[in-house]
Amino acid sequence: MAAKALILCWFALIGLTSSQQPFEVKWADQRLTVRAAAAPLADVVREVSRLTGVEVIGGEKLTGAISTEFTTLPLEEGLARVLAQVNYAVKHEPGRPSSADHRLVVHVLSMSGGVTDATLTGPMNIPALESRLAAEAEEVAEEKEEDADDPDMDDLRQEETLQLAKLNAKDAFGPKATVASLVKLFDNPPNDADKIRVEALKALGSRPMPEVQTVLVRALTEDSWDVRMAAVEILSRATDPDSLRGVGRIVEENPEENVRLGALKVLALRADDRSVVQLRSVLEKETDTDMRAVIQDILTEFERRERAKREAAAKR
Repeated sequence: MAAKALILCWFALIGLTSSQQPFEVKWADQRLTVRAAAAPLADVVREVSRLTGVEVIGGEKLTGAISTEFTTLPLEEGLARVLAQVNYAVKHEPGRPSSADHRLVVHVLSMSGGVTDATLTGPMNIPALESRLAAEAEEVAEEKEEDADDPDMDDLRQEETLQLAKLNAKDAFGPKATVASLVKLFDNPPNDADKIRVEALKALGSRPMPEVQTVLVRALTEDSWDVRMAAVEILSRATDPDSLRGVGRIVEENPEENVRLGALKVLALRADDRSVVQLRSVLEKETDTDMRAVIQDILTEFERRERAKREAAAKR
């Protein structure tokens, strides 16, 4: 009996060990999934690097444990979750021959003691840009308020909600929806409903394909504030160079100021080397004084961050 009990305990221990892995990392369809419970941070980052191809410099500085859980996030957003207790910098560098035209490099600067230095990493907050976008948002809110008492507009909103509910019931925005069907919903939604166009954009944003990026960039030029802001949010998380170039062309060539401001917001949110290259190119040709000031503010903030990172690295 004692031997049988020992065997049962041994099998139970094996089952417990196999079912309670310290962490899990998955990389599929250009999306990152991480589940970790008090797992060694260095091990998790090493596995993320192995699966995604991200190069990590200074990984020996990673200490402590991580507990986090997220699924199917874009790479840089997932990295931000994993490195929440780390001061780090992300670079987009030229790829090796026969590979992608760029590669992602993470420079680990130091552990932040549980507090991420938001002044060195993450989206830029540019007051001059935010104030101009806020002014347009206020105008849009006032227009919607004026329309609130219009019975025709009320009927239209109810019809939009009904159409959206029908599409959701058909899983029109779900993972089985094709890119072609989503583009069709974006370009020709029932009753020209902006709510449906926004949902189509969000679904397209989860499909990292060249034709999708083209639609997202085009959405930045739409008249609808809601559609443009949805495109800003999605494109700010993208990492491909093609969409970045498209956003840069909008800043440089589009005649509409509000459209250009939205595109500038994308570049500020990306806050990486390639977006800075785009901004410097635009600044050389820009003639509008106010727009030049906004662009210069973004470049100044980027240069401040880079200088602070270099100074932090020199002190170690």
